[in-house]
Amino acid sequence: MEDSKVDTTAQLPYRVPVDVLIRSLQVIRLLIGLYLLYVGLSDLKNPHLIVWGLGILLTLNGVFRQFHSSGLVLDEQGIHYTSYLMRRSGIQWEEISKVVSGTQDYNMGGISVKGSLGYVNPRMGHYLMIFARKDRGKPFLLNIKPYTVKGMATMVYFITLRAAGADIDEKTRKIMNGIFPSIFFGEAKGHG
Repeated sequence: MEDSKVDTTAQLPYRVPVDVLIRSLQVIRLLIGLYLLYVGLSDLKNPHLIVWGLGILLTLNGVFRQFHSSGLVLDEQGIHYTSYLMRRSGIQWEEISKVVSGTQDYNMGGISVKGSLGYVNPRMGHYLMIFARKDRGKPFLLNIKPYTVKGMATMVYFITLRAAGADIDEKTRKIMNGIFPSIFFGEAKGHG
């Protein structure tokens, strides 16, 4: 693990950080929301309710996402994810039987792109980590794209320690060295 990206100072509970690009897009959403509020309120005699409403939604969403840290947390019990809509999901360390990472099939402008995982769940994004359960229940799916390379490497490190009996595929293990599954290149070195 000489090229490791793992944060060696991390301890549980560990909150996996969100990538700076995702944070930047959230700032842009916030700014667009504020601009729409300005436009919607600029003519009070003839208010633009649709623009004003959209501005409120984007502004509130942007503010919430800026101050809401990552919803992906690792603790002594397992992996927990809380969505922006406050939906909770997760898996306990001892429940994990297998971890597989890769890309799923999707359609890009009428062109079918084949992923290493096949078709999984289109609502989850293209880059996934799948946690199979020992009881063969519904797997825990995680979109790995929004998180930092170092954060995901550290998460995989904790998975190898805490879910020691689990079968962890080679693509998942490579994430500890910053090598991520890629739709276009098979595997690609992360950006930091």
